[in-house]
Amino acid sequence: MERILIKNARIVDVQAGKHLPEGTGILIEGDRIQAMPMLEGPGEKPALPGDLPDCRVIDAGGRTLIPGMFNTHCHLHMGPRGIVGARQTVKSLADCIDRGVTNIRDALCYDLRDSREWSGRIAKGSVAGPRIQQAVHISIEGGTYAPVRHPKTLLQLAAIGLRPLDYERVESGVITLRPDAPPQDFRDAVNRAIDLRGAGAIKLCDQPEHFLSYQPGAPLLSQAQLDAAVDQARVRGVPATMHNVTAAGFRRAVRSGMTSTAHIPLDALLDQADIDAFMTGQTMFEPTLSLTYFLCYHLRGSRLCGDPEIDRLDAMRSPTYERVIDESWIPELRPFRMGIHRMLAAGNPKVLGLIDVGTPFNYYQPIVTTGAENVRRLIDAGAAARLSCGTDAGASNCGPAAIDLEMTMLDFALNRPGRNPLAGADFLRTATINSARSLGLEADFGTLEPGKVADIAVLDGNPLADWKLIGRPVAALFKAGRLVVNRCGLHFDCRS
Repeated sequence: MERILIKNARIVDVQAGKHLPEGTGILIEGDRIQAMPMLEGPGEKPALPGDLPDCRVIDAGGRTLIPGMFNTHCHLHMGPRGIVGARQTVKSLADCIDRGVTNIRDALCYDLRDSREWSGRIAKGSVAGPRIQQAVHISIEGGTYAPVRHPKTLLQLAAIGLRPLDYERVESGVITLRPDAPPQDFRDAVNRAIDLRGAGAIKLCDQPEHFLSYQPGAPLLSQAQLDAAVDQARVRGVPATMHNVTAAGFRRAVRSGMTSTAHIPLDALLDQADIDAFMTGQTMFEPTLSLTYFLCYHLRGSRLCGDPEIDRLDAMRSPTYERVIDESWIPELRPFRMGIHRMLAAGNPKVLGLIDVGTPFNYYQPIVTTGAENVRRLIDAGAAARLSCGTDAGASNCGPAAIDLEMTMLDFALNRPGRNPLAGADFLRTATINSARSLGLEADFGTLEPGKVADIAVLDGNPLADWKLIGRPVAALFKAGRLVVNRCGLHFDCRS
């Protein structure tokens, strides 16, 4: 296997939140980090450990090295289909690599053939992209994201780029069970999701409203059913994640030992007992505050119209929105995406003045108030080490590479008078090792240390001092030991 030595680099120990001693190098063997030796100096022969054969040497020019980053929650296949949709997917995947995002989780894909096709193309090298951990959703029949498949519902879902298959088909990303199904049936469903449908994660849901209409009445798993599904995922070595927007659901997720929760309670504030239970468990949380940026507006007649937090959001969002859209979407799709923003920013939730699309925006408005306060309460209690990075891209109006936006929205929520904001090290852990834990991948990813996969992002600048570098285009990127991005002119300058 080829050996590559990276020298003259500032290597970040993300766990400790500091740089390793000056002169530390990284020795890559094949797709893994083999060693991190101390070197004699930038212009001298490196002191390699042991009796190693020749290796190629790269001088990093004093740049900063961090682990490959993560997006723990996105939807690659929500949007246009056909040629335009394929072009957008190619861009979205390539953008991840361009920004050093080497692992993502697709949190819900109704037709698994879509996910398999793109994962296969990435593995073959025909398109650039991150590894994709595909979740399979297990739900009660008629649950929020497992709607009854009648023509009207299918037409509505098709309008936003979704095409649910019959849930019994092995290609379906959703498995449904009867409301009264015993816990063992949920264990069996987890096994089917993994063995027959290739699940890299189990997706559960605890939202009492129906998708699209947001009317109450969507059935929820019982605590016993939830506990069985989460425990069986643990037995099988697969993470379990749960879509959660209520305080009651948050409590149930923590009680079950869920690997991670997606989103944050919007209906009520978490109390001290909730915080204490969370802190004594192991559950990670991904608040997906990027949704705030795209869903919270002063809509006429909405419950938060006139709220000062939305004023504060508007002041931050207005000058940046067009850049976010331009970076995330191919030219053909940008006008539509910008049009949504302009319509909502004017307080008007009606397309062409006729079709009211305000329901989901009204539903999710409390992210900016109740949701943000719940994030603050968790962080104040010491939960920064359990915070991971998901954007809900696809549902939110950005691509899966836009983790810099999640960092921005975390700062927007947490950097308040009288509160200590997150430090650069906290942001970096959120995008790396914390998110690796949410995906159950911390044994192989998330830090730079011997034995781990050689996903290494090279940055111009120091993310410990400037968190805004996190998720921006990288100077260079090694993915599994291969140099796949090189905009700073790294070259193999000698052999040892």
